[in-house]
Amino acid sequence: MPGDGDRPAQQAAAATRAARGPEPAPGPTTATGTDATPAQDPDAEPEETVRIGVISDTHGMLRPEVFDVFSEVDHILHAGDIGRAEILVELGALAPVTAVYGNTDPFDVRQACPQVARTELEGLRVVVTHGDQFGSPKPEALREAFPETELIVFGHTHAPFLELYDYLVTVMNPGSAGAARFGTPPSVGIVDVEAGIPPRGRIVALDGRAWRRGTGKGR
Repeated sequence: MPGDGDRPAQQAAAATRAARGPEPAPGPTTATGTDATPAQDPDAEPEETVRIGVISDTHGMLRPEVFDVFSEVDHILHAGDIGRAEILVELGALAPVTAVYGNTDPFDVRQACPQVARTELEGLRVVVTHGDQFGSPKPEALREAFPETELIVFGHTHAPFLELYDYLVTVMNPGSAGAARFGTPPSVGIVDVEAGIPPRGRIVALDGRAWRRGTGKGR
C-alpha cells in the first residue's frame, strides 16, 4: 500500500495524463509500428518493363541512329538479311541479340543463325523469322504458322508493319534499317513488354520522318 510520501508523485502523474487527454485506440500493427496503412512487403520488387529493339534488313549497313534508338533496350531481335556477321557483334555490345538469317544472307550468317528463332521475354512468347519462306509474308500466314506465339517479328518486305490481333498477338515488321528502298524511310521498332498486359510497340523512322500506320511510309 503506497504511503503518504508517494501522493505528490501520483498527483503529478494524474495531472499530466489529464492534460494529454485520453489515449488513442491502437491501430493495426504494420512493419513500421502502429499505423492505419496496410503493411508493405519490404522485399517486394516493382513490375519491370522489358524494352525490345526490333530490327531487320540491315544488308550489311548499321546506321549510327540505331545505337541512339537502342541505347536503353534489354534485348534485340533481328529478323534477317543481316548482311555481315559483324553486325550481330556490334548490336551485341548494346544488348543480347536473337537473330535469324534471311534469303540474301551469306553462308557464315546462315551458320550462326536459324531460319526461325523462338524465345520468351518477360513471359511473352516470341517468334522471329525473315518470312521469305512464305513468299511475300502476310500477318495472317504468320499467325497461322505460329499459333502458339504472342509476338511475331518478320522482315523481307522492307515495309514497316505493326498490328495487335485480338489483344493477344502482336505482329511487327520493323521495316528496313539499311539503305532506303521503295520510297520507304529506314526504320526500326521498339516493343515494351510488361507481365500481364499486351506488348506496346512502335515504329521509329531513322531519318526523322514520322511513320504513318498502314502506309509503310514516312512523312
